[in-house]
Amino acid sequence: MTEEGSMQHLAHMNWPWKAEESGIAIILVSDEQFVTLAEHPDEAVVKPHPRAEEPVSLRDYCRMGASGGATKLRIAYDYFFGGSQRSLYPDTEAFQDALKKIHDVAVEFGLGLEPSILSPLELGVGYKEKTG
Repeated sequence: MTEEGSMQHLAHMNWPWKAEESGIAIILVSDEQFVTLAEHPDEAVVKPHPRAEEPVSLRDYCRMGASGGATKLRIAYDYFFGGSQRSLYPDTEAFQDALKKIHDVAVEFGLGLEPSILSPLELGVGYKEKTG
């Protein structure tokens, strides 16, 4: 991103050379960060993405991404965050509620949501909680 918060456009590629739509990413390092983004979208969080030099709120990050031409907000967990136990998984109601709130903020800026939740490590926790 440039100093103004917009992405620098280097080239225009059409299919089949265009790999994917431009987007911004959030790499979650804790459940607490995920909940803060969902429940308080105007509250700045530390390091929501690898290149973040200063804390930024979800709403401001989406605004900057959209103004730079992004069409998607990608969100994923960093599986290697240490010292923090994870309890929110894609098949739990709490995770789905939080993801919906993040989606609603992204939509305000014309961004689609692309969660990375298809790892086998992520599935089954909610099912086990419901069924034993």
